[in-house]
Amino acid sequence: LPFRLIFPKNYDETKSYKLLTYLNYEYANGTDNLKNVQLGNEFLADAYANGEYILLVPQCPEDTWTGLKIENGNYSVNDTAESAVMRSVYGLIHDIALKYQTAGNYAVGVSAGGYAVADLCARHENLLTAAVILAGAGDPAATIGNTKVLIYHGEGDEKIAVSNAQALSSAWGAEYKELTRELHDCWKTAFAKEDILGWLNMK
Repeated sequence: LPFRLIFPKNYDETKSYKLLTYLNYEYANGTDNLKNVQLGNEFLADAYANGEYILLVPQCPEDTWTGLKIENGNYSVNDTAESAVMRSVYGLIHDIALKYQTAGNYAVGVSAGGYAVADLCARHENLLTAAVILAGAGDPAATIGNTKVLIYHGEGDEKIAVSNAQALSSAWGAEYKELTRELHDCWKTAFAKEDILGWLNMK
């Protein structure tokens, strides 16, 4: 599984940093270990400039992280096997967090990457300190422990019906922001106008 591990500019080995995993949407898939960074560059640049995070940016080599079509919406993890790709993502987070003794594990994902973040929350309870799901879906019946979740979804999402996000946020007790007049690519507006890093910093 290709990935980038990006350290703060003035990285100090004696300091404990937060680990922030960013999971890409479908157009950044591949094995070039490049599009995953390029197509998330604005948010990743802000996170890098923040100086508090080690950034983990894997690249999904297949159609979706979870192996599910995003248009299907919410699903049950009990009825759906964990994909090999998501097992690799879990392994990366686990091993890197252990190696660098991180001060909490955080994740942000958009579209299929939003599914992936929700999948981590549902299958690996308390792995993540906080998670942000943008234009994704997940398992409303899952228990996620103490993980704090923020969900964004476009009011007019043409790929993943907004009702999926509404159901997921209600079941998980997540903070929820429905972006009016936005479609599936609502993350562009969310990254530009919402203080996502500020929210993560408080968790």
